[in-house]
Parts: sequence; C-alpha cells; structure tokens
Amino acid sequence: MQSSGQEMKSADNKQQDILSVLLVEDDEDDYLLTLDLFDEAYGKQYSLTWSRDPDDAMVQLDASQFDICLVDYRLGSKTGLDLIKLIHKDGFSKIPTILLTGLDSHDLDLQATNAGATDYLVKNQLKAEILERSIRYSLHQWEAESRVRHMAFHDPLTEIANRSLFAKYLERSINMARRHHEYTALLFIDLDNFKSVNDSLGHSVGDQLIVEISQRLLENIRDEDIVSRFGGDEFALLISRLDTNKQLAHEQANHLTEKIRKVVGQSMNISGNELRIGCSIGVTLFNNEITCAETLLKQADMAMYKAKNDGKNAVRFFESEMEDLVKTNYWVEQELHEAIEKDQLELYYQPIVRISDEKITGVEALIRWHHPERGLIMPNQFIPTAENSNFVCQIGKKVIHDACHFISNSPELELININISPRHFENKSFVDDLIGCLEETGVSAEKLVIEITESLVLKNARVAREKMDSLRAMGLRFALDDFGTGYSSLSILKDLPFNYLKIDGSFINELASNNSSGAITEAIMRMSEALGMQVIAECVENAEQLEFLKLHNCEFAQGYFFSEALPADKIKDLL
Repeated sequence: MQSSGQEMKSADNKQQDILSVLLVEDDEDDYLLTLDLFDEAYGKQYSLTWSRDPDDAMVQLDASQFDICLVDYRLGSKTGLDLIKLIHKDGFSKIPTILLTGLDSHDLDLQATNAGATDYLVKNQLKAEILERSIRYSLHQWEAESRVRHMAFHDPLTEIANRSLFAKYLERSINMARRHHEYTALLFIDLDNFKSVNDSLGHSVGDQLIVEISQRLLENIRDEDIVSRFGGDEFALLISRLDTNKQLAHEQANHLTEKIRKVVGQSMNISGNELRIGCSIGVTLFNNEITCAETLLKQADMAMYKAKNDGKNAVRFFESEMEDLVKTNYWVEQELHEAIEKDQLELYYQPIVRISDEKITGVEALIRWHHPERGLIMPNQFIPTAENSNFVCQIGKKVIHDACHFISNSPELELININISPRHFENKSFVDDLIGCLEETGVSAEKLVIEITESLVLKNARVAREKMDSLRAMGLRFALDDFGTGYSSLSILKDLPFNYLKIDGSFINELASNNSSGAITEAIMRMSEALGMQVIAECVENAEQLEFLKLHNCEFAQGYFFSEALPADKIKDLL
C-alpha cells in the first residue's frame, strides 16, 4: 500500500471504452471491496484512482480527467456531501458524482441530489450489476443535463462560454491561485467601434465578425485558458498558471495579450467587406492575495476603459490610480448633462497662420467647459468620457452650431476647422446637423474644414469615403488630424479625399532634439505636396520651428508661438 494514499488499477488506457474513475474512500477495506465490484462489472475496461481524503481528491480532479467520481459519505472530519458541493462549486461541473454510504436514508438521498450527486448507493446493498447500472445511469443523465447546461452556459452565437459560466471559471481560478500561489490574468476585451459595423453594414455582418473574432481568440490561447463572450462586442479571458513571481507573470501575460490584440486587428473579409477592427484590452493579475471575483472584474474593466481613453487598440494593466479615473469619469458623466443644458460649454479659437506672410487665415474651434466649481476644464478631461456616451453627439452639434455662427460674423477669416468625434461622424444625423447649421447661418460650405482622425476612417474606409465624398460635393473640406501617430496613414492618404494634413505636434516638438523627427516632417511635407494636399503644422512654439517649416514649404501653422486658444471676443482683437 502506497503511503500517499493513492493506488491505480488500470487496463489498456489507449482504448476508447476505458472508464476512468476517481474513488474517494478513507477506509481501505471498503476500497478493496469496491475494487472487486469494478473487476466484476468492467473486467479490465476501467482505470481507478483511489484518494483517501477530500483535499487530495481536489488535487486529483485538478490534475486529471475522470469520467465519474464515487465519494464515500464518511471522510474523517468532512462528509462526502461537503466534497460533492465543493466539486461543483469549484467549477468541476463536467463530472458526475455518486455518493456511497452505509446508511439507507431517504433524507440523505435527497441531500445527495441537492448537493449535485447523480445517484446514491448503499454499500451493504451494492452488487456489481447495481454499480454498473448506477454508473451507466449517471453518465446518461449527466450527458442529457450537459446538453441543457451547455445551452444555459454558452453563448448561442459563438458557442463559447457566456458570462454565467465564466463566473464559475473565475471562482475556480481564484481557488486554484489560492492553492498553487501562481498568478492568473483576467482580460477584458472590447472591440473598438463595433457599433459602426452594425450601423453601416447590418447586424448579420456584425454577427459574422463576432464569430470570427471568437474563433481567433480560441485559436490563439492555450488549452488551459478560458475565453468567454460577455455580450455585444465584449469578451473576457482567463490566462492561468503564470509564474509565481509577479514581474515574470506580468511579462508572460503581456506577451499573450499583445498577441491577442494583433490577431484581432488583422483584416478579415466578411460578406465581401474587407474589415479591420481593433480592440482595447484591460488586464488584472491575481494570485492568493485577492479572492473577490467582483473586485477582479471591476479592475479589468477599469483597465479596459483606460485603454479606450488612451486612444483605443491598446493593452493596459490595472493600476490603483485607475480607481481615481473611474471616479472622475463618474462625475463627468453625471455633470455633463447639466453642462449642456446650462450652456457651460464654450468654444475657444486658436489662429491658423499662413506661414508665407504670417497672416491669420483661419481658426480651429476647441471646446472648453466652464464648470461652476471646478473652473475651466480642458477637453482631454471630459471628451473621452463623452465619447462613450451620446453626450459626444450633443457636444458635436453645439460645436458645429457655434462655429458656424462665429465664422458667419468673421468675414476676415477664410476657414474654420472643427473637430468631429468618430461617434458623431458615424451618427446618421451628422450630415443633416451640418447642413441645417449651414442653412441657418448662411455660411458657405467652403469655409468649413472637418478634422477627423486616422482611427475614425480605419474602422471602415469605404463608408467613410462615401460620407466624405457627399460632403465634399457640397464644398466642405477635410483635414486628417494627428498624422503620423497611426499605422495605416499612407493608405488613408491615397484612398480618401483629404484637403489638408495636420502633422502631429510630437514631431514639431522634437525638431531641434531629434533628427528623425525632422526627417519625417520633411518627408510628410514632400509627400503631401505630391498628393495635392496642404500641410498644417500643430504645436509651433518658437521661431526655429517656424523657420524649419518655412524652409520646407509648409503652408500653415498653429501653436503658442502665434497664440493660445482664446474665447470669441478676445480672438476678434487678433483678427
């Protein structure tokens, strides 16, 4: 007899009809009797693992796959009912369990069923044929129940785990981390701008995209990892058995997460549509220190929203500072409604200068929030939150309205640039809002320049092109904002009808300190000239930068060297 309290009796395990059994029994005599019954019932067509106590049984279930588990009622200080409840609570819900007892009790029978056991056998009544019939019944019953459970715990579109099943897997992972002290990574994945796919191409295409993404996730995780669809365009993953060292676990999780982000971002053809969609991923690591599933889910969610706020298509790990960001987002969302209603939002205007004669020919309209208690709030503090709600469309309407009124009363200006968020641009009312303001104010469409970012047009270049072409036919112009910070800039310039290209301020800031920035800026201007576009340089702060731009024939510039953004009454003095 082995000191570990485990013994294996096995036949040829290569055969498919081998029954794999875990017997949890603390009495050796009862173990031997049960072994004889299995010999009589199954001959050599079974393998049996004997475990003496509940803790060892959980280790066995964690390490191996069994067809069925037989559990004795008396297990020292614990009962078999306790173990059966633990087995099902801990996520091992795919294995049927039979309770063995010396008591013939109807109440105990009911307790066994309520605990999750598929059958109840009295030892002194046990015969080989009764054992075989009970196991056959349990396996058949479990298969039928498994089909029902599959429907209850799997997403009907993708067939992967749903939120309810993932919650069970998360609880299991927490327990495993507590036992083994290994780190596990919880990932929240949100597809960037998925709504635009549904709105522009229909829900059928959107569903096919979700299925494709789920398959990519399944194909790029390890066997021990779990992927789930939380609903809509949200997925969750559990990456388990990472290192016990947090830094090494962080590196392992980051490597796998970046791989997932890149795989999701690869182009796909769905119903003849060439699509590419990014994703924002939030990650939190845990071992035996955190045992609350709700806390972990909140942390991963916070990290995901940080990735969204940082520009999307990114990975962010949870940090305690993110809780402050969540609080900020909360009050911003709560108070933006009042800000819009009480007209606390105001446009400021930054001059755009023609470099050749340093004359102000246009302005860029920039939103500010005059909060009654917090003072002047810059757009980077509230626009990211607004982007995740319908507030951004309301703000966009105000920007268009106020900008049109401003330019109608500023005949000395040739152009006014307005920033349009992706969500507003994709909104069905956007074109009507724009046309309505132009008709109301009598402003010529040629005076408006719509600034959009690479991330907006990358989602669906065909739909963006159609909308841009219809607006350009009216006379509106388009500027590609923050050029150089994305990853498909050249294809955008070639395929979409932009009039202006705005060089990202990071390149201008580094002209004096980084030779590469100067070379890139020069190359951008030459390329723009070849494509028939004019260049606007952002964030010009000194004469040396202006001289560089003038030397390389850059047409326009804006920045603190000329003026900061000013309210309407003060910008009039400059004009």
